[in-house]
Amino acid sequence: ATVEFTSMSKCILLAVACTAMHAPGSRQLLSATRRNEENLLAAKNPLDKPPRLLQPLFGAVGLATGAAWTTVVLTTIRSNQPLGAMMPSSTHGVFARTSVLSALPLIASCYSTLATASADSWERLGSPTCRRINLALVAAGLGSLLWVGFAPLITQIPGSSPLVSHQSYSGLQRAALMGAYGSTAALSAAVWARSLPEEARRKPLSWPGR
Repeated sequence: ATVEFTSMSKCILLAVACTAMHAPGSRQLLSATRRNEENLLAAKNPLDKPPRLLQPLFGAVGLATGAAWTTVVLTTIRSNQPLGAMMPSSTHGVFARTSVLSALPLIASCYSTLATASADSWERLGSPTCRRINLALVAAGLGSLLWVGFAPLITQIPGSSPLVSHQSYSGLQRAALMGAYGSTAALSAAVWARSLPEEARRKPLSWPGR
């Protein structure tokens, strides 16, 4: 019985030794996995990192867009509008301006999201949320640019003789507003296109729907 027990013990010890030799412990596996992940990240991050200038650029364009929006609201919604003008009322000087200026936190939130993502990676800028925000800013920037440029035609007061317009911009103010809205559209369009997968960037016809 003693011999059998001794033989069995030797077999068990041999099996344990073989297992220890061929199957690394969980700590070794975890360490190896972490090393592999670190190596992959170290090789990937430099390529996926957006330029450092992009984050402050989003901040600057966001400030310019907010300032342009505020200027348009304050100069377009007035309480001393002539008869037949857009939204003539003595209360618009306060309530209408306040309600329309409530879009400023939304503008700030959009640019804050994009600026934060630009400090991370192109992969994050290519997320559905950031892509949609960029596309929305492209549309809003182009629409606002066209509105400022063609404000005299868009806001003509019917029945006025000679024809007068509710709003019109000229000179440096017109150039500054159009520049702010144009930079909004250009920056967001460029970032949206760059954040697409490499194969999609080479095929512009595949961009719709992205």
